[in-house]
This record gives sequence, structure tokens and C-alpha cells, in this order.
Amino acid sequence: MTRSWLESAPRPTVICALISLAALLCSAFMEQPHAVDPAWIAVILSGSPILYTALHSLLCLRKIHAELLVSAALIGTLTVGEYLAAGGIALIMYVGTMLEDQIILHTHHRISALCSQENMNAGMHSIDTHDVSMVQTAKRRASRLILLAFVLAGAVWWTTNDVDRAVTALVVFCPCAFVHAAPMAVSAAVGSLAQQGILLRTSHALERLSHMENAVFTLDAIAPAGYLDADAAQLVTKLRRMGMHPVLLGSVDAHTAQIAKQVGIRDVRTALPASNDPFTAWTALIRRETDTCAAGLTHCLHITIGSTSDKTDADVVCAAADLSRLPALLLTARRIRQNIEQNTLFGLTLNFIALGLAACGYLSPLAGAVWHNAAAIFIVLNAALLTASADREKKFAFSTSL
Repeated sequence: MTRSWLESAPRPTVICALISLAALLCSAFMEQPHAVDPAWIAVILSGSPILYTALHSLLCLRKIHAELLVSAALIGTLTVGEYLAAGGIALIMYVGTMLEDQIILHTHHRISALCSQENMNAGMHSIDTHDVSMVQTAKRRASRLILLAFVLAGAVWWTTNDVDRAVTALVVFCPCAFVHAAPMAVSAAVGSLAQQGILLRTSHALERLSHMENAVFTLDAIAPAGYLDADAAQLVTKLRRMGMHPVLLGSVDAHTAQIAKQVGIRDVRTALPASNDPFTAWTALIRRETDTCAAGLTHCLHITIGSTSDKTDADVVCAAADLSRLPALLLTARRIRQNIEQNTLFGLTLNFIALGLAACGYLSPLAGAVWHNAAAIFIVLNAALLTASADREKKFAFSTSL
């Protein structure tokens, strides 16, 4: 049973988190010290799974994860007798993972509801949050921070000959927030898009959408069955205001020219450059497809990013062929990239400020833990609140006013 508990890490429960929090409060505010500091309860409940994960990743998988630095900080703070600081570090990592799991679970429910409501076939699978390129990039950054933290802590110890300062340097540089913020932000975005009927199918879709510059529409996407989509003209205007360059793909004839004039697209092409052309790299090809589902045939919008071939599997699928959903998709992708960049910049800034204070002796391990936890809570909440931001952006994108 113990191994099962450890191997499920980080899969925290609310009960363990509440017990750990109560133990930390008791340790912080008790009048008379006990034989054993209550903070040990938080260290054991929240810290043991972290230590197990770090050792398993390092020894068995030969990978360096953020849990390694967190474990080093835990051991260091325990060594210098800062049990409250150790418990606080373990708890914030624990709670961050719990919030991440809840958001990911909520996202899976939204995707399942979308597939059920729209009768989408089994091929319309969604991506795993941890496989998204933005999340993978954040993990690589966290790995580099781990190595940097050990080097900086060693430098502090070597220059000051003070173990407490070196331990504090490890504490303030723990990348707890970086580990959880990116998956939480991506999960919130994927879940919000699923609620709007938009399904991401490839790991690079969000990142490429956030940098996309050109939107290429096939003629059947703009004018299905030869009739102009009611939202087409308004959509083109919104895309231009968002800095996008709309392109219409069709044959050279009067009908195509008339459609382009009605929607306000000035760039009409009969073919697009090859996939290795720079233009294609930042281009989304939007076409209307007929998919087979349980209810028969349904029309969907297929969006392929970085490829001009209509034979390529779609990176994004809109369950209904509704052009008005495209601005919400682009706004969400840009918002999530900005969110991750903001969290990274804010976290690194606070880390280096705290590192300087620790090296000068102005922060104790306990004060460093408070600093670290406050910064981590802010970053994690900023990522978790992306859902609310996405809802506001959805209202803007779906509004009829220009």
C-alpha cells in the first residue's frame, strides 16, 4: 500500500493537503514546542512522494525532474532544522499538483462532453496536456533551472561558507510554479476550447496558432454550397484587426472574385507554396470537411497549420462549421502563450531577487520558503485563472459588434 501511495505521486488528495496545512499551522503558532515538530507531518505526507518521484526519475529513468531540486531543498531545510520551511515547500508542490490534476480532469470531462454531444467519431481524439509543445518547453526550462540552482547554491556556499544561505538559495529557486503553471494553463485553454466545440488534435497546434500570421480559406469554407457564410465578412475584418492576413484559395473565375470582394479578401490564390516555404510555416489552412459520425454525416471545419496540403490530418477540428469560432481560437492560443511567458519572466525575476537576498544573508530558509510559496501561489493562480480570461475572450470573439 505504501508503494502504491508513493508511485501515485504526484497524485495528492484534499485530505492529505488539509492535514499538512493543519500541521504547519500548529507548528507555526504553538506556544510550547513538542518533542516532535508537527511540521514533520506535512513533510512526510507531502514530501515523501516527491522524494520517491525524484529518485525514481533519476535512478530508473535517468531524467532530471523538478522534484529533484525540491527534494534537495527539503533535505537541506531539514538538515538545518527548518522543519516549518520544509513542510511549506512540500505542501505548495502538493497543492500545485492537486490543482493541476483537477484542471486536467475538468478538461477531459469537457472534451468527452463535446465528443458525446457532437457524435464525433473515434478518430476525433484530443491531445494529452503534457505532450503539448508549450508544456514540453516549460519542462526543459525547469530542468535547466534545476542545474542552475545547484550551481548557484554551491557558489553561495563557497563564497560565504554559510550552509543556511546555500539552503535558502535552493529553497527560493525551487521551480514548483514552473512545473505546474504551464500544464494548468494549457489544460484550461484546451478545456475552454472544447466547451466552444473546438478540439485540438496535435501537440504543436496551440503554439503555432499563437504565432500564426496567415489564414487561408478554401472556397467551400467561406461559401459552402456556393452561398456566402453569414459570418465571413465580419470574420475577415476581425482577423485583420488581430494582425492576420486573410487569403482565399480558389479557381480564377467570376464566382471566386465575387466572393472575395464580398468578404473583403484581396489576396486570392489558385495554389499555395510548398510546405517548406516560409509563408506556409505561419499559415493555417481552413477547409470544410464532411465527417462520418453516429448520426450520419456532419460538417466540420478542419484547420491545418504549417501545411498547405488538404490531405494532411487536421491540427484543429471545429465540431460545427462555424467561422465565428476562429477568433476565439486565436485569442485563446495567444493568451496562453502570453500567460506562460508572463509566469516565466515573473518567476525568474523573483527567483534572482530572492537569490541575491539569500546570498547577502537577508533571507533565512524559513523566510525563503515564505517568499517562494507566495510567488508560486501567484504564478499557479495566474495560470489557473486562464479559464476566466478565455471566457471573456470568447464573448469578445463571438460578439456581433465590430
